[in-house]
Amino acid sequence: MDWQQFLFSTGGRVTRSQFWLAVLVYFLTIVVATGATLFIITAPPSDLAALILYIGGGLLFLCVFFSAMAVTVKRLHDRNRIGWWNVPMVVLPCLLLSASNGLVSESTSELLWLIATVLGLWGVVELGCLRGTVGPNRFGEDPLVGVAAPTANPAIVRASDPATT
Repeated sequence: MDWQQFLFSTGGRVTRSQFWLAVLVYFLTIVVATGATLFIITAPPSDLAALILYIGGGLLFLCVFFSAMAVTVKRLHDRNRIGWWNVPMVVLPCLLLSASNGLVSESTSELLWLIATVLGLWGVVELGCLRGTVGPNRFGEDPLVGVAAPTANPAIVRASDPATT
């Protein structure tokens, strides 16, 4: 697998399993970055530590954000949708959750949280649970073409295979 193409290109399609693999990579990246941040914070204060936190954290955020957008665009392509569907499924829920944290009244905050949750759940179902378009679509070939579907009984496959008879 070409990781650069997989994580940073917006062309083509990715399967549900590839999408969840990317989510795992982002999660592990955040865990490691959090550990490094805690290590730096507990060290004696220095200008170098602050520089590493601000610049390194900012660069890491930009890389993870761009990569996440690229992978979700490809996942949307697999569902035969354009990449702009990222806005209501991913970007808008994040913005609404941020706005609901003390920027508005409590009742408005609850409404924003509810809308963000509904949009976020829709995004999880659409991106992570539903199968992509069967066969080629306007964004490329089906990434599952040639992948054998699992069967309940391998003996059935062997018995029907002309090479074994």
